[in-house]
Amino acid sequence: MKQKFPLFFGLSREKTLIPTKGLYFVFALFILLVPTTSAFTADTDEIETVTRDLCNLSRFTGDEEEATEYISEKMHERGLTVTVESFEVPVEIRGGGREDEEQPVLIGSNVIGVKEGKSNQTVIVCAHYDTAAPEHPGEEYPGADDNAAGVASMLEVARLLQDEDLDRTLYFIAFSGEDVGLFGSKKWLDAHEDRHDEIIAAINLDCVAYGDSLRAVALPQHRWLYEWFPESGSITYDRAYGVATGDEFRFQEHHLPVIRLIDGGDHVTIWDTPEDRPERLNYTLAAGCARAVAGGIAWVEETGDLTPPECVARVENGTIYYDSPEDLTYEVIVDRQNLGSFPSGAVSLPQGVHTAETVGHDYFGNLLWGPIQYVPGAHEVEVVGYDAAGNRQRIHLAAEGRDLDLPVAAKNNAGITLEASGRNKKWCPGIQELRYEIERPKEVAAVAGFIDGIRVADLSSENSLVLTPGNHTYGIVAYGEGGGVVGSDETTIIQRAWGESFDFPPNNNPFYEPRPKGIPIIRIFVVGGVLVFALALVAVYRKKRR
Repeated sequence: MKQKFPLFFGLSREKTLIPTKGLYFVFALFILLVPTTSAFTADTDEIETVTRDLCNLSRFTGDEEEATEYISEKMHERGLTVTVESFEVPVEIRGGGREDEEQPVLIGSNVIGVKEGKSNQTVIVCAHYDTAAPEHPGEEYPGADDNAAGVASMLEVARLLQDEDLDRTLYFIAFSGEDVGLFGSKKWLDAHEDRHDEIIAAINLDCVAYGDSLRAVALPQHRWLYEWFPESGSITYDRAYGVATGDEFRFQEHHLPVIRLIDGGDHVTIWDTPEDRPERLNYTLAAGCARAVAGGIAWVEETGDLTPPECVARVENGTIYYDSPEDLTYEVIVDRQNLGSFPSGAVSLPQGVHTAETVGHDYFGNLLWGPIQYVPGAHEVEVVGYDAAGNRQRIHLAAEGRDLDLPVAAKNNAGITLEASGRNKKWCPGIQELRYEIERPKEVAAVAGFIDGIRVADLSSENSLVLTPGNHTYGIVAYGEGGGVVGSDETTIIQRAWGESFDFPPNNNPFYEPRPKGIPIIRIFVVGGVLVFALALVAVYRKKRR
């Protein structure tokens, strides 16, 4: 029998229940043997000081030099090896601009602090330090919860682990460019693609100090990361969707395991406004966040295991099978699309590969896609097996599919309906949420989903998929006890591409001032002066000729 057995300092792990008569002896051993890493005590005052200091510095991407220097100094104090990597963000002038002008750019900087471990296996703790662009001239966005406190908590994790001798290498990254389109995390991951196989997990701290609770969010296939963190009354673990709205999406885009910690307060009312001030925050909550992250990393270190798990995969008659002697979480990626975690034999491939060509742009600059087509060819399949410590085995396959036409019910007796939604902001489309409802579930014995023709048996509702930009199909088929189709529905999904530039609001654009409607007074004086001077020269010339 298993139950949660509480440890000291608010941490807990799943332990085997111990008979009462042995508790005193075990307790004495525990006091002597418990690892010091479980005794982390976060410095609430330090987190508040760093948060307030950052709120007094300009942190909009392109105007963040002082903040960059400040974070670099704090990382040095924590014994990290620090580098600063700059990147460009193209700017689109919304509300006016001249065609002959060069497109302006914002220069952002990522601050990276590294604590070297005994291996190249890497855990990333990250937080963005930039703020949003104020909507109106003269406004200031302190960005306390979003996200000075997240940076302060990240730096506190680095302090807590400063003297620990670790097997895994830790990266502490303060990203810029988040509020203009997740550019800092994108640029860093694109520039360090050679390191992706070494990254076993990323932990994104984004808005962690407003209210009295935290929420952990990850894609279903990456929720083994929840086991890293201690039980706590202030942390809830999201079991619904894994929709990304911050830098975590850039990791998901590259199929890298990532978890986001976010506070449960009514932060939407203060984000990107002058009201996001440091005096409104709960620094005890931020300290709990730092303690949980440090404790999670320490727990993984205590496993002492850096060995990739054993895992084999194969494709038979278009169906993907995988197995392992270990208890693993599997992730299935087909044609660069992350379908999620399914049991062996659940995913079957169609004949031909899904494709859609771009045909232009809409008014907002989003790519427009032509009709969906299926062309002959082998599928690119990747099966990833994870153990609890984040060790993984990746298996790449090229596989042919088979005829998997989407069955259609003659009459939808089950009353099945589906819904697909995602974030449609130009620069932040996020993850697609796919779910369905069955009005008469008693008539349904099994359900299958069809994602771009790929069949997933027993597909549950409330799925989060990482799809490539373009048009996609999503279908649901319900089967009765006899195997016949009793209900079906199908829809088309448009997964928008992320924006490649940032749009400044027209009323607060530092790069462009619209042409005056009339002739400015100064221009009248200049032109008038030139005319007077010219007339004077003509008069002198005529006088000399006389």
